[in-house]
This record gives sequence, structure tokens and C-alpha cells, in this order.
Amino acid sequence: MEHLMTPTGVAVALLSALILDALRVGPNAFTDRVAWAIATGAIYEGFNGSPLDNATVAQVSKLVDSLKSMTGGAYIAGAATEAILSMGVVAVAILTVGVLLPKKATSKFGKFAELSFNTQESARLNHKLWGSAIILALFSDLVGGWIGDILHTFVTTCAAIAAFVPGLMGVN
Repeated sequence: MEHLMTPTGVAVALLSALILDALRVGPNAFTDRVAWAIATGAIYEGFNGSPLDNATVAQVSKLVDSLKSMTGGAYIAGAATEAILSMGVVAVAILTVGVLLPKKATSKFGKFAELSFNTQESARLNHKLWGSAIILALFSDLVGGWIGDILHTFVTTCAAIAAFVPGLMGVN
């Protein structure tokens, strides 16, 4: 995999997203979108294809396989684990699109555009935002077909956005 950032650049981008999310600079909707894009790109650049990524996919696959084995040989237990994981990633991606849509889009998209990653006022970090960023950055390569192509393009675009951040601070 060709990287857009140095390891230091990945760390700077990831820490920038954390700081941006924790400090809530500007309106929450804007801050969430920017922090999510930077975090997704930095996580993808820093961890995709790594031993941690492979171990995470293996552990989640084991979980799905154990749930399938609990069905007692039901027909659905024959479903491919990778397809089940892919559908989970697609579900998170669809939810994330709804959250990232501007509220003005409710006239066209209805309640879908009203979804949000709101957290408690006392929370400093938006755990839903980070969960989405981690899932999409690490698991987006499991999704195949044209939906997988769109998702991969979306995540690599986030990586390009995140790659811009270290340069703002003079880091390569």
C-alpha cells in the first residue's frame, strides 16, 4: 500500500482529529464532519493492512462464526462470514452518510438527514463518531462490488483530506 503520509504525519492527523473533537471548535455539526473525515483518513493510513487490522478482522470473524454455530445448524448458518461483515460495514456507512448530510437535506432525504452522532454534554469525545471512523477505515476493504468501490473511494478521499493536516503544522 502506498501511503499519503509519513508515520509522524498519521500521528499528527489522528491527534488533530482527537483535539478537534474534544475541544468542539465551532458548531458541532461542522466539527463532527471535519474530525470524522480526518480520523477516518488517519486510521486508514495508519492501520489498514497492519497486523492490528488483520487481528481485528479475524476476531470479528470468529465472533460471527460463533454466533452462526449457536443457531444449531440452521440454514442461515451457512451464510458467508465475509458477506455478513460486509453488510455490517455497509450499514455503518449508510448511517454515517445520514449523519454527514446537512440538516437542510431533510426536504429531500427526510428523517435520514436528521441522523446525528450526538453525545452527552459531559462527554469530551464523540464515541459514535470514532466508532464509525474506526469501522469504516479498518473494514471498508471487505466490501466488494460497486458499493465497495464507492466506499473505498470515500475512505481514500478522507485519507487525502487527512494528509493535508500535517502540512499545516509543518510536518511531512
